[in-house]
Amino acid sequence: MNKKISFDFDGTLTEKIVQDYAKSLIKKGFEVYVCTFRTKEYNDKLFKIVDKSTPANADLYLLTDRLGIKRENIIFTEMDCKSKFLDETFLIHLDDDWMVIRDLELNSKAIGVDVTISKWKQKCNELLGI
Repeated sequence: MNKKISFDFDGTLTEKIVQDYAKSLIKKGFEVYVCTFRTKEYNDKLFKIVDKSTPANADLYLLTDRLGIKRENIIFTEMDCKSKFLDETFLIHLDDDWMVIRDLELNSKAIGVDVTISKWKQKCNELLGI
């Protein structure tokens, strides 16, 4: 059975409860990924940069390193649809954006789980059989 799980970053993995869940999945042997709309390098036209001395995505790398998510498991969609990156090898993708969840329903085999609903963790556990 494939054990690839994907998390959105902003508004999802940035939440402590979701971080704890990601850590628990890693301990259980799941391969955890981050799939984010972000670009690999900030683009002044897309993001307002307050401090240009801060490396692009420093916050993302700091958190994913702390959680034990490999850097090669970070997918930058460069503002493109996540369904184009989450193929049949992914079981689920956790996100806080209902449009992403809907896009996955229509265009991907990965099951989108909305972390803004109260029973998101229970739904994930059922889908993962844990």
